[in-house]
Amino acid sequence: MKFILFYSSIGQGHISAARAIEQEILKQDPSAIVVAKDIREFMDPFRRMLDEKIYWFVAKYLPGLFDSIFITLQEQGNHAGSLAWLQNDYPDIKVLEYIKAEKPDAILATHYGSAQVLGTLRENALISGIKIGWLHTDYFEGYFPRISKRIDRTFLAHPELENRWLAAGVSPELVETSGMPVNIPPGDPTTSKECLVRLGFEPSIRTITIASGKEGAGDFPGVVMSIARESEEPLQIIAVCGRNKKQRRALENIQRTIPKLVKLKILGFILQSDLVSFIQASDLFITKAGGLSPAEAFTLGKPTILLNVITGHERENAELFSRLGMAEFNRDVKYVGAQTLAILSDHHKQISMLAAQRAFRANMDIGKIARFLLDPQIK
Repeated sequence: MKFILFYSSIGQGHISAARAIEQEILKQDPSAIVVAKDIREFMDPFRRMLDEKIYWFVAKYLPGLFDSIFITLQEQGNHAGSLAWLQNDYPDIKVLEYIKAEKPDAILATHYGSAQVLGTLRENALISGIKIGWLHTDYFEGYFPRISKRIDRTFLAHPELENRWLAAGVSPELVETSGMPVNIPPGDPTTSKECLVRLGFEPSIRTITIASGKEGAGDFPGVVMSIARESEEPLQIIAVCGRNKKQRRALENIQRTIPKLVKLKILGFILQSDLVSFIQASDLFITKAGGLSPAEAFTLGKPTILLNVITGHERENAELFSRLGMAEFNRDVKYVGAQTLAILSDHHKQISMLAAQRAFRANMDIGKIARFLLDPQIK
């Protein structure tokens, strides 16, 4: 059997989810052929480059505008007579030609844009006979239940989302809670502590890891200084800046001014396995509220603070995680230091947060996604 996994390279989460699903498919059927395809490759190259630069510029520096665009998009999706009428970045004809050339038995999207295109092709009877699924890699509703009504199965990360989809009129057979696919091996506390020693850190001292994806988005210096000002005991901070050189330089500039009680290690883009070790070895993880980074922290079982880095969909994610008790949402980095020390000094708060994360992990079964794709009885 052959499968196409459409993802979007605009965010690392879509790619990570597709990789985890690919591994699960091959685990259940080693003879399966899995083709992972970036949906953005169908865009005009110049427009694609410009679109990505604008996206990250607005997301990082114009949060109000980003939020306005997000809200407008959701309103348009809710009120359009047909989703086929919405602006589409991915030409239907090019996508259709690719599908016809590959001849897959089933297709799964890990990005709403590709799921929307697939729904339009299905609605026009252009890809009948090919099973279509979609994994929603965020934690909000918007107009997205309308996408689910046009395809065969939508997989959601939490039962609360499934209830919202059902309330929006999506048939029960079209939606299922699978949890968020994360590809993290079981952590070894001994190995994780060794990684601190390699950094020149003391395993016995409280450690915090800060990371926000390959873009390194957010105000890392502000976070570090806020924590440093509040700390009255020795503390170690690992700041993983990804490919953000500006972020690294800004941290290097403040490193000399940090109180001696706080030790800071600045890192660039690192392997996921190394980041997992750092999170595992830490007492607290600080990250942004994408679909995958918090889920990885919850899988490892770490007290987590979510930064208000990107508004729109990530703010919606953070608010749900906070309401369910899995993490705390920081809306202003000036106060993240006090928030951090409050969590580290409150054992009961940590226990409550980790219990909520265990409940989140209980919903994880990405085998459901692979079985949907592989089982010919599921039409």
